[in-house]
Amino acid sequence: MKKIMLFIAILSLLFVQADDTSNKMIQLTLINKTTLPVGVSLVSRTKDGRLYYLPVPLGTKEEPSQRTYSIIADHYLMQLKYVQTYDPVYGWKCSFQMPPKDVLAYHNLRIVFLPCENLITVGTGK
Repeated sequence: MKKIMLFIAILSLLFVQADDTSNKMIQLTLINKTTLPVGVSLVSRTKDGRLYYLPVPLGTKEEPSQRTYSIIADHYLMQLKYVQTYDPVYGWKCSFQMPPKDVLAYHNLRIVFLPCENLITVGTGK
């Protein structure tokens, strides 16, 4: 009887360890419709302080740019950063910056970034 109880205890420990999600990888798909290149900063909220910087090239509503990254499943603080906030050719500027957001990334995610709503046309001096 003691051997059976010991076997059950060891077996239950194996099942508990099999559910460990500390190194589980997920797919994070970033879709950029902003017409600006963006960079996404992910900082882990757990003790290890994991950091990702994920660039996504410019896209449009009609033809969005999409990148898929493999990251470790965790609770992250996400910050969107526009790589180029001013276009010297067309004379517009994006003054909007997204505040940091919590992202619970424990399963595959898709995040879509929409066009900058606060585009300001900068005068050319004519």
